[in-house]
Amino acid sequence: MILVAAIVVLASTSKLEAQEPAYYRPFRLYPEGRLEVGWLAGITKYGGEFSSHRVHGVTGVQLRYYLPFTAEIALGLRSTFGYVAYDRRYKWRFGPEYYRQFPLPDYPGPAYRRTKVATWEALLFVNLFPRSELNIYLFGGAGLLSFQPQDIMEDATAPNGRRIHYPNFTEKDEFNVHPVGGLGIDYYLGRRVSVGLQLAARALTTDWFDGFALHLINNGDTLPSHNDGYGEAVLKLSYYFFDERDHDRDGLTNEEEEALKTNPYHPDTDGDGLSDFEEVRRYHTNPLIADSDGDGLTDGQEVFTYFTDPTRWDTDGDGLSDGEEVRYYGTNPLRADTDGDGLSDWEEIRLGTNPMLADTDGDGVRDGDDLCPRLAGSLSNHGCPDGYPHPALASLGLAPESPARRDTIVIEHRDTVVVERLVRDTVVITQLVEKPIVGRPMVLPGLFFEFNKAVLLPEAEALLGYVAEWLRQNPEVIVEVRGHTDSIGTEEGNMQLSRMRAEAVRDYLIARGVEPQRITAIGLGRSQPVDTNDTPTGRARNRRVELIFRQR
Repeated sequence: MILVAAIVVLASTSKLEAQEPAYYRPFRLYPEGRLEVGWLAGITKYGGEFSSHRVHGVTGVQLRYYLPFTAEIALGLRSTFGYVAYDRRYKWRFGPEYYRQFPLPDYPGPAYRRTKVATWEALLFVNLFPRSELNIYLFGGAGLLSFQPQDIMEDATAPNGRRIHYPNFTEKDEFNVHPVGGLGIDYYLGRRVSVGLQLAARALTTDWFDGFALHLINNGDTLPSHNDGYGEAVLKLSYYFFDERDHDRDGLTNEEEEALKTNPYHPDTDGDGLSDFEEVRRYHTNPLIADSDGDGLTDGQEVFTYFTDPTRWDTDGDGLSDGEEVRYYGTNPLRADTDGDGLSDWEEIRLGTNPMLADTDGDGVRDGDDLCPRLAGSLSNHGCPDGYPHPALASLGLAPESPARRDTIVIEHRDTVVVERLVRDTVVITQLVEKPIVGRPMVLPGLFFEFNKAVLLPEAEALLGYVAEWLRQNPEVIVEVRGHTDSIGTEEGNMQLSRMRAEAVRDYLIARGVEPQRITAIGLGRSQPVDTNDTPTGRARNRRVELIFRQR
């Protein structure tokens, strides 16, 4: 029965463990500074000179106190009451001593015998898995045994009141101090209730336990014998007092953590560097998610490292997430305009200027005041190149009264272009890359789109206007537009974005007078990088549009 019960407990536990992590269950016990009262019921098994194939019943009680500073150690008291059964039998090594103690005229009945037992034991428990629902433990200590063998208690007495066959057995011989040890397993049904199986063994320091003890014979010799012993196998039902209200000492009670579905046995459930108490009471973040606002930084990093708001995706409100600013662009997540040039960090990323440099093109005019912030110009001409008078800029929508188009680049027709540098996410260009040539791909690294969209920016339109004019002048040429992306994002998303951007270029060329049948557009996604995707510079080079010119 005990074996079946143990198998049921183990099987049910395995089933529960497969469903969800045990440490998230609100009823799991973490015995820390608690008192257990357990009721015991089971069987005893004899170990001595006689036959040991019989068993008998035993009941008892156990007290166990889990120390506050470590749940792995506990102190306890254990007491059991019952009987140990065995069959008296003759062995040749007993010799005539057997007949002297058990003469047949006095004991003609059956050989079945038993000893009444009562134990009181002081124990030390070592819990192997105190923080799980299934706790296996070892215990050991010393015990005091009170025993009364049936053979001695029922022995006939002489007129002087002494037992006939056991004249030397006294009341003090009914007690024995001995070592005890064992193994146990507990399964916690709730925070205060557990069931378990316990095995205990006692090595007695007396040979009187079964009523048969060898002593000196007339010739002065003694026959070989050994001390007795017995074991127990009991089922245990326990109840726990003095429940620890805050097991992980994070400032939230176990009941509060159960309501929040946090782990009451770990102070930082989501491992973000903030305790559950700090997340719930102080910062109002989600204690179950390491990055509450989804900005790419853990809540702990935001609070202790970058001093940003862990509940806001964009602390400074500049349009970039805190994670993008810290990990990708290197800007200050606490300042909307990191370089103080009058443009927010997001505006600079969109326009292709450097959010860490107040004057991207180095012409002495800060980006916020520069009508051509990526094209070196003069202070007198609002940052644009000389030769573009203010009226001309105004007519193109580049004057201060039209800020929506102030970043449009006016490009002269030139045969070559110099790529000046890469600024973060964007290629900064001072001249057109090269003159279109049939049979050679033309890469337009300055072909800008809105972030993660297929919407052309004004400077891209200026470049494509030149390409459209060249195609109109060469009607025998057809062109294939190939869109490419970097490796960030899913493969499906990159493929779709690259195709949409290639089609946007095709649509623009058609709108500028190029026949539709001369232009095809395909998206290749991230499949054909020209540089590493491990750096911002490499990713910027990979985000490109290629024009392949061929004769009809």
